[in-house]
Amino acid sequence: MVYAADGIKPVRAMPELDSGRLARVGPGEKLFGTGKTVPSAAESDTPEWIEVFLPDDKTTGWILAVDFKEESDPAPRPLDEEFFVRSCLTVERELNADANTAPWFVAADYLIARAIFETGPSAGGMSMTGPMGPLALTSTEFKDFLTSSGLDLAKEFGSGDSRLLLAQIFACGYAMSKTARDFSAASTARSNAVDDVDVPSYLDLFLAYLIDLEAAVALSDPALDKSQTLAQFGFSSATISALSARSGLAGTKSGTTVSAFLKNASEVLARLLDSAFDRIKTLAADELPKIATGVPPWLTIARSEQARPVSETVNADRIPVYFDAIKFGNLNGKIPHWCGAFVGFCVKTAGASLPDGPARAANWKTWGNRSFPLGASDIPLGAVVVLKPQDPKTSGHVAFFEKFAENRKVELLGGNQDDQVSQKPFAITEISAIRMLAEDLPLGAADAFDMTKAGVKVEFQRYGDLIVDRFKRAGFNTRHQLAAALANGIRESGLDPMAVSNPPEKSFGLFQCNQTAGVGKGYSKEQLMDPDLNVALIIAEARRSRSFVSASTLRDAVEAFVKYVERPKDTAGEIDKRMNIAGQLLGA
Repeated sequence: MVYAADGIKPVRAMPELDSGRLARVGPGEKLFGTGKTVPSAAESDTPEWIEVFLPDDKTTGWILAVDFKEESDPAPRPLDEEFFVRSCLTVERELNADANTAPWFVAADYLIARAIFETGPSAGGMSMTGPMGPLALTSTEFKDFLTSSGLDLAKEFGSGDSRLLLAQIFACGYAMSKTARDFSAASTARSNAVDDVDVPSYLDLFLAYLIDLEAAVALSDPALDKSQTLAQFGFSSATISALSARSGLAGTKSGTTVSAFLKNASEVLARLLDSAFDRIKTLAADELPKIATGVPPWLTIARSEQARPVSETVNADRIPVYFDAIKFGNLNGKIPHWCGAFVGFCVKTAGASLPDGPARAANWKTWGNRSFPLGASDIPLGAVVVLKPQDPKTSGHVAFFEKFAENRKVELLGGNQDDQVSQKPFAITEISAIRMLAEDLPLGAADAFDMTKAGVKVEFQRYGDLIVDRFKRAGFNTRHQLAAALANGIRESGLDPMAVSNPPEKSFGLFQCNQTAGVGKGYSKEQLMDPDLNVALIIAEARRSRSFVSASTLRDAVEAFVKYVERPKDTAGEIDKRMNIAGQLLGA
């Protein structure tokens, strides 16, 4: 999507004629489109306004469709990798907030790994019918997202939005969750489990993506003879040829054993996930959960149980105690798989809450309120780790993270590990989820700013702490950048996360993210009222503004934030008002 100006034409901050002008382009000058449009009121299928990238910048603006002519696509505009990574993280958060997603959660690091595997990542293809964008989105995946997902947020997109990066990521995120759900249905049916669900690992999902769902389910069978060759397993010559053409799998042949193939695929995936996490840590470190110091109380309890020791032959009377703690009910003299009961006992004894059905390993995928990327080099002690089934009669395995081991493995402390409470290494690619309780709001982070003088109600000042903490973690460390961001939040909402704009405008939350044409497009009102998401969306936009990133004075920072991030109509007037608030914050 590239658009050539028909004369000297303005690029505006918002899709409104009286919106501020961000730039002026000359006759024939070409601008890349983002894929986002605002339709004409008279003809809903005809765009009146088109969002474009400003010349030589990551920042975007809006052009009138009648002022520009769409031309054949040249080579695609280079991918803004930071924006892509941050968008994957927000998609993970929002899809996982839907009650119907659990326990088939979406993982940003897996999506980023897919993009690395498919395109590098790069901007990818641009055909509406072929693989599109950095994730190589297929038309089938996008159609499924729009028509079959049942997600409210899918209603925010139309069939023409497949060129929009955010829509592509949402569609691929939904595809990940759907594949996990379909895998569970097929795998659980195979094991004839009752009231249980097999939860796939990242490796299972990767194999389903590489080959197909049926093959991935069959390859996950714990009873499978892995010494047989791929040809004996049933792979066709076309499948083997396609696999050997993939990055990292060039050595795949008909005579390759299933065991060797799985080992190679696991290593490829582990490298992709490591690379994905490196990008998250480098480009969006503020999105990573803070690593708490010290040992959480449930891990201390788990270690004391290990020291007893406890096994099915030594101190076996402790095992029913674990089930009693989670109110499992009568065991009838038979001990079921007890890894979930052990984790539940430790967490409950420590005073923390339990998920529904804690005896079932898969249910721990919903525990806590933060996920950790699989390739994370920093996982907090005591994080709950859920693995794919190690036994065909279970939904998986759950234990506590202790440390990293050699050969891309994690060492977990858990129950029912070789029939005892023990520490044992597991391959990273066998993991389904890493969960932890999030830190509280970072109270005190904004103590250097006088929010009371700036008119912020006491009950909302904690959100100022959140804004300052998150902006600092995103690399905005200067006093004037932090004051500018905080002043804009105060001006937009008074730091009330439930703030709603006056109709007909549809803007919500701390920074009044706009659903129609702003960074709030694709998100519901309720989602935009989530302070974490609202701040994350604004940080992603702020990171795209070179003017704000390089601002060396308070006025430069405020002007850049108003002009390129918030984009109100009365640009000059709002700069003055927000400068006044920033001055109050700084004690002027």
